Amino acid sequence: MRDAIKNKLDPAQIILIKSSLELIDSIQKKIDELDREILSRIERRKDDLEIALSMPGMGTKSAPSILAEIGDYRDFRTPEQLAAWCGLVPRVYQSADKLVTGRITKQGSKHIRSMLVEVAYAASRTRNSRLQSFYLRIQNKSGTKKATIALARKVLCILYHLLINREMYQEGELKKSVHDGKRDTASSMTNISLMK
Repeated sequence: MRDAIKNKLDPAQIILIKSSLELIDSIQKKIDELDREILSRIERRKDDLEIALSMPGMGTKSAPSILAEIGDYRDFRTPEQLAAWCGLVPRVYQSADKLVTGRITKQGSKHIRSMLVEVAYAASRTRNSRLQSFYLRIQNKSGTKKATIALARKVLCILYHLLINREMYQEGELKKSVHDGKRDTASSMTNISLMK
């Protein structure tokens, strides 16, 4: 095969192909080096990664990316403060006594916002989950885009809660009320159990 290629290519083309292959090899070595560095850093936050991966919609690419973008989640006092830092809160316009909320602020890292939106899309397709029912409820009222952003913010706030309390995500169950046999919707969004 190599002889056939050499016979049909002139020396200039062979040199270009050889230099391109060497360039590809050097880039691949850099990628492997960065992958090793990322894995070593993730190893230090292995528990945080397990907590993030327990949530619906989180994947092996999105969870480390979101954790890396957030950094130390203890720097934020509340999940709302973290959501504001990520730019997932609405702008507020106020004139006299009139208060108007607008589109999201988009302050902070656009990378974490895009990853959270991807996670929200995935979570909205998780069958029989509370996150999907939340998404569908907002979608019916306000449309797909607003529902996705609202779910992205909810995912971020739940993740913050789980990380602070060192708990794994578990889907909550709707419990029947003893009084009238109807479903009790007062149960929490996440029925959380301790990780260890």
